[in-house]
Amino acid sequence: MARRKRPELMIHKQALARLIWVAWENGQCADPTDNNSGNRWTAETLAAKIHLCSRTVGDWPDVEHPTVPTTIYPLLNVFYGDNPAFAEARTKMLQAWKRARGLVD
Repeated sequence: MARRKRPELMIHKQALARLIWVAWENGQCADPTDNNSGNRWTAETLAAKIHLCSRTVGDWPDVEHPTVPTTIYPLLNVFYGDNPAFAEARTKMLQAWKRARGLVD
């Protein structure tokens, strides 16, 4: 059975894509000693960190045609970890992901 289309989720998918894009462009990284910290991510470098295909990861920051990650936790861990300084940004991205997946209003 095919999943039904949910056009009302598009705005939420785009909001999540924007958050991912900003973190991506700024080189957001929970580990300040990581080579990528502060440097723009590439699909390849981020994919290697979260053990996914670079093609999949590369679609996430596309605001025009947003693709929502199946799970957000590996991305949250790379970008924010459990660092209290990033707690607000982590929560914001998690909530955006839940809205984009249709899990909350």
